[in-house]
Amino acid sequence: MDLYNLFITTFYFGTPVIFAALIHGIILKYDLLLWLKKPMDLGIKVRGKPLFGANKTWRGLVISTFGTIIFAYVHFLLYFRFPFFKKICIVPYESVSPLFIGLALGIGMILGELPNSFLKRQFGIGAGKQKPGVVGYLFRLYDQIDLLTGAWVLMFFVPYFEVSKHLDVVFFSIFMTLVLHLIIAQIGYALGMRKSRF
Repeated sequence: MDLYNLFITTFYFGTPVIFAALIHGIILKYDLLLWLKKPMDLGIKVRGKPLFGANKTWRGLVISTFGTIIFAYVHFLLYFRFPFFKKICIVPYESVSPLFIGLALGIGMILGELPNSFLKRQFGIGAGKQKPGVVGYLFRLYDQIDLLTGAWVLMFFVPYFEVSKHLDVVFFSIFMTLVLHLIIAQIGYALGMRKSRF
């Protein structure tokens, strides 16, 4: 697959995740659905520190999953109505339910972040905080791709979808995410919206 088609295919595959993240961002901005704003770790502590922290809530899990399911069904409809979308879609919707795709992406996004959150709490990095030095940079790097790792792992369990046939998309999605984050961070820093370039 040439670079242009790889970019289009990867971006299109990721649109349910982007859509879910936008919805989640709006929910957070206006602090909606407060009844779901409960920590997923249920207050459990390890070595006296929170398991995941207050920022990993059931609200995030529900909204992320709901958003990816909705957009997976949009993909499903486009797949059968427009040849262009069928061409750039790596999900064979003749065999795969959009519900499974949405669940894998949505739940995978959140589950992928949990190991990272656990390690950060154990290193004494508070929820939403950053640590200076090499350890801090490593965590900031992994912060950008942790949701991808979780989503791709769960995609292995989607019936009739073979991740091994799309490793180019897997690796390019990681590359795209890192590059986009770097660009957004630089813009945010230049506009005075961020304190750091990274």
